[in-house]
Amino acid sequence: MELLRAAKRDISEEDLIEEIWMGLPSEIRLTFDNEGEILDSWTVQKLSNALIPKDRALRATLRREAIKKETTSYSRVDRSSRFATQTPADDRKIR
Repeated sequence: MELLRAAKRDISEEDLIEEIWMGLPSEIRLTFDNEGEILDSWTVQKLSNALIPKDRALRATLRREAIKKETTSYSRVDRSSRFATQTPADDRKIR
């Protein structure tokens, strides 16, 4: 928000809210059912207060998904060749 204010010193609060809104991930925007009201009548402080818990929840969800994806991909790895060493014969191309 401070970056927007620094870039556009004369930005109105309504425009600032719209810029913030458009920069939000769609996962967060979808959790609101009152986009029109937010853009028309909310203050920056009200939007900020509403976003804090949603941001925390989204971050926790993304962390869980990343861990789940990591463990899933790890379980698919062929671990039998993890510590195998190459011999010079393995480096030759077969024609």
